[in-house]
Amino acid sequence: MKALWGDKPITIYSSELPVLVEVFSPVVSFGVIVPQGWRLDLKGDDRDVRIIVKVAREAEKLGFTSIWLYDHFITYPEVRHHPVYEAWTTLSYLAGVTSKIRLGTIVTCNLYRYPTVLAKMASTLDVLSGGRLEFGIGACWYWEDFQRFGIPFPPLKQRLEMLDEALQIIKSMWVDKETWFKGKYYKVYGAINYPKPLQKPHPPIMVGGFGEKIMAKIVAKHANKSNFFGTPEEFKWKLSILEKHCKEIGRNCGEIKKTIAITAAIFESENELRKFINEIYALGFSVEEFLRNSLTGTPDKIVNRIREYVRVGVEEFIIYFKDAESIKPLEVFAEKVIPSVD
Repeated sequence: MKALWGDKPITIYSSELPVLVEVFSPVVSFGVIVPQGWRLDLKGDDRDVRIIVKVAREAEKLGFTSIWLYDHFITYPEVRHHPVYEAWTTLSYLAGVTSKIRLGTIVTCNLYRYPTVLAKMASTLDVLSGGRLEFGIGACWYWEDFQRFGIPFPPLKQRLEMLDEALQIIKSMWVDKETWFKGKYYKVYGAINYPKPLQKPHPPIMVGGFGEKIMAKIVAKHANKSNFFGTPEEFKWKLSILEKHCKEIGRNCGEIKKTIAITAAIFESENELRKFINEIYALGFSVEEFLRNSLTGTPDKIVNRIREYVRVGVEEFIIYFKDAESIKPLEVFAEKVIPSVD
């Protein structure tokens, strides 16, 4: 099967199809971030695994194109003694209980795993899932993970430089017979990685995060997908910076699929919406800030907000749904929002 990333088809394998066929993604696609405990969204008991599996399977059943997991170890925004399921282990499990939906990390912290090992993990999962991996990666930011797990946390500039080197190594591991690399931070002496990923030339690389000088340049250099967050106006500005860096290195920015990670709180009535807004206010959060940076409201309001993002270049929405475990928000979104997006 062939899927379209940017304007270049790449070959992937589907165990359900006896022959290779060409399939092209819709103009706008939608993925679901599965509850895994990081955002204190599990029960902390034997129901947790059932919740994770239920949300993943229902997302596939409802027609979402992908499911995603955060790559963190310590809960956020509060540090609690609460279960957080590790991303790559959980994705491997979900690969076995789903069949078509794509599987991604939003996003893998480069510094948690040596690049050669991460490349091996990713190619293995791509093969075991039948070519469904979305390889999201970033420079890392959550200090609590590093401090409490005893992982060194270098300055931002160094983390970005390490990400750039790591992506060179990972891509080599996916396509070359052996990987040899001597950089400022990493050295590899003839690493061998088989099996290679099913997707050719490799799984789509989504680089998450934004920085005007260095990070945007890394996206331009390495990514098949960008992943930003913010309002439509902020997204438009970030995209203009990315286009500038693409132009500087002679790359067509249209080859990079533009994605956004965003929270959604969907309500079927204005009364439900007002109640939710009052709850946010009572907790001391900025209602205005939440509404500016999320998809919140009735289905019609969310459709209009999505259109604003699409007009500035967003092609894929990776969504964290409030109350996803109930499945209802996913059902309402799939029934009343997705069909209405032009």
